Parts: sequence; structure tokens; C-alpha cells
Amino acid sequence: MIEDRVRMPGRQVDPWMQRMELEYLPRAEQLGATVYVSHSHCGPRLTEVRVSTVVTTVGAFWRLRGAMAADVAVGRWWSWSDDTAARCRAVYIQDRCAA
Repeated sequence: MIEDRVRMPGRQVDPWMQRMELEYLPRAEQLGATVYVSHSHCGPRLTEVRVSTVVTTVGAFWRLRGAMAADVAVGRWWSWSDDTAARCRAVYIQDRCAA
């Protein structure tokens, strides 16, 4: 799972979510990822959005990462997002071990 936590002023959440749904989400799903999005208030005017991108295997993670890095539209979206909000990324990889 890849978890991006993005903090921004509350008024920016709706535009950010709209662009995410148009520019990031379709490509992630096309590559086989499942994406969960939630948000919460973390200050008087600050909202944290959590984008959890789930893939089934370590190999799928690396394929997703490579394809997303090569996708110009996704790169443009993350660049805009990073200019708009503060992001913290955590990557958790767990794969089933063959018995």
C-alpha cells in the first residue's frame, strides 16, 4: 500500500479532489490499483486528505510505480498537487510468502 497524506487549506480540498479523480485515479485503476480516499480536519483551516493506493503484490507495486512515473499527466498532477499542498508519503509493502 502507498499512503499519501496531503495537507491543504479546506477551501482547496474540492478542487484538489476533482483533479485527482480526473488525472490520477483513472490511471491508477487502469494499472490494477485500488484507491481509497478519506479526509479529516487537522486544524482550524487545514484538512488532511489520505490517498491509499493498494496493489496485490510487490511486483505490482513496482509496475505501478514505473508506469505512474512515466505518465506525463500523472506527473503533471503530482507537480500541481505538490505546489498546492504539503505531502507526506509512506510506502508499506507486504507480500505473501510462498509456503
